[in-house]
Amino acid sequence: MSQSLWQRLFNHRQQTKQAVLILGSGRSGTSVMTKCVNLMGISLGTDNLLAPSKRINPKGYFENKDVINIHKSLGSRIRYRPAFKGYYDSPKIKKDRAALTTYLRNFFENEQYLAIKDPRMNDYIELWQRVLADVEVQPAEIVLLRIRWTWSIRMSAPGTVIPRSQCVSGKSGRCFHYVIPTVSTAF
Repeated sequence: MSQSLWQRLFNHRQQTKQAVLILGSGRSGTSVMTKCVNLMGISLGTDNLLAPSKRINPKGYFENKDVINIHKSLGSRIRYRPAFKGYYDSPKIKKDRAALTTYLRNFFENEQYLAIKDPRMNDYIELWQRVLADVEVQPAEIVLLRIRWTWSIRMSAPGTVIPRSQCVSGKSGRCFHYVIPTVSTAF
């Protein structure tokens, strides 16, 4: 159905607000993905980000400290992982849910997009989905999976683990298992 010129000029629909939730385990590329999303113009919600670690993540984690504090508070109330079924509606976390709701409402008053990354979010994704629905923000989840890319000294079948005796030690003294990775992609 075609809109008239009048409708197109004066019937401005509100643009969809969207939160990009970057999920994944440690060392899966969530930090670099978050930085890439940020470089594309999507806000990380604050300049108050977790500081880089010289040894582990020297270029930065790109994690919002306000969200980290909410997640830590949630963890102290829930006390185990994964969270119990229906935790997102539990009176135990009412304060934390309110804090997250307030944070998101305040942010989206002036912004259209937000990217959030915190490893704890993997445990609280159901809460995020519900709170985002409450504040009328559409979630978009990016999930990164950890794939170990290694090299093999000798040719072996894909996925074959080389015996420990044939491992090469790194600077830290840890043994690196050399495996030929098998990667399949389905789109």
